[in-house]
Amino acid sequence: MTRRQRVTIKATSFVLGVALIQQGATTVHVGQDTSVMQKHQMLVDQSLMVQNF
Repeated sequence: MTRRQRVTIKATSFVLGVALIQQGATTVHVGQDTSVMQKHQMLVDQSLMVQNF
């Protein structure tokens, strides 16, 4: 697997993760908001790492 393929896979999983969070955010209870935000922050950090390649 080439480096470019790995980056593409990471970018794709990032997009899917964001879509899942946006979908879940509408049904999440207030008590779970913080964990959703933490997961979202992790995905944002991963996305920045992908862009830095």
